[in-house]
Formats: sequence, structure tokens, C-alpha cells
Amino acid sequence: MENVMGQRINTTLAARDINQKELSKLVSAEGVKLSEATLSDIINNVDKGYSYKIFVEISKQLNVSADYLFGISDVMTSDKD
Repeated sequence: MENVMGQRINTTLAARDINQKELSKLVSAEGVKLSEATLSDIINNVDKGYSYKIFVEISKQLNVSADYLFGISDVMTSDKD
């Protein structure tokens, strides 16, 4: 199975010029615990039954839609601008 989410997170991280450690800190600062190890597992498609809150906060911090991260849509964001 193709790992769309991992590819999209990595691509967006590169485009935003931030790394996994920084994303982990940004998400955790919003009250959703996200360790670097957990983020790495998500990127590498290791399914451990994560809370939806993690994915919502990742999408917020990367300024992309959750639909984009999950591969439901190819549109990165719902922003009208």
C-alpha cells in the first residue's frame, strides 16, 4: 500500500523548511503530545491507532487540509487565498 500521508508530510516539511523535530514540538506545544518517534512512525506508515487529534494538529501546523494528508484530496488547503 502506498504511503501517501508520509510522502505528503515529508514534501510539506521540505516546502516549509522545517524538520520532523520542529513539527513534533509545534504540535506538542498545542497540547497534543507528539513525540519524534510517533511522528516517524506516522510518516513510515506504522499504524498504532493514533488519535485523530494528532492528524488535525499536524494539518494545522503544516497549513494543509487533513483530507490532503490522508490522500482524499489533492488540494493542499481549503484557503480561498
